[in-house]
Amino acid sequence: MIGPVFPTTRDFAAALEAQGLLTRVRARVSPVLEIAQIADRESTARVGASGLPSESARRNDPRYFDRGGRALLFESVEGSDIPVLINGWGSYRRMELALGAGAGGR
Repeated sequence: MIGPVFPTTRDFAAALEAQGLLTRVRARVSPVLEIAQIADRESTARVGASGLPSESARRNDPRYFDRGGRALLFESVEGSDIPVLINGWGSYRRMELALGAGAGGR
């Protein structure tokens, strides 16, 4: 049996950060609509050069292959001591990474 590419969300977030695909938000944020509003804006933004997906994604979805913005890790959420990862799987490149498909895509 093949194990998961990333055993935990923490491992996945660390890999995103190592590749420059994650932004840490250290400012205190409200879980009531504030995180959702920020995530909504980011999820429709174009990804940077380091976040571009495989040629397969470009070919199969030429209109939106470069969308998805950055993954966001909110470190200080009001009323919680647990950080919140938003938009972690929100782009083709990050989904390819999560599935172990790599930049080559299949």
